[in-house]
Amino acid sequence: MLLHDQWLPGEVGARIHSETGYDPADKDAHERTDLYSFMREAGYQPAQTTERVSTRMPDPDERDVMSIPPGVPVLITLRTTRDASQIELETSTFVATGDRAEQTYTVAM
Repeated sequence: MLLHDQWLPGEVGARIHSETGYDPADKDAHERTDLYSFMREAGYQPAQTTERVSTRMPDPDERDVMSIPPGVPVLITLRTTRDASQIELETSTFVATGDRAEQTYTVAM
């Protein structure tokens, strides 16, 4: 189980919708590609993503929705995507159970 909360600036979402026909605000819309590709089609150039990973104990709602046993923490990943001018294009928060989550990173050298 993973909870994902995503935020896009209104201008970014509106431009993606007008340029590609995909409405990122429509939770029932089916993506034909990934969000970064939609951003590029709309004229944005995602240049970097920063992810901050932390753990904490779940709040009562998370514990109920995710069926987390007592004593199991959650893994929180906060992702921020920016363009080359450091303008935020997207922010996501992922909440996963600490006993069933794994993060893998590949870094080009």
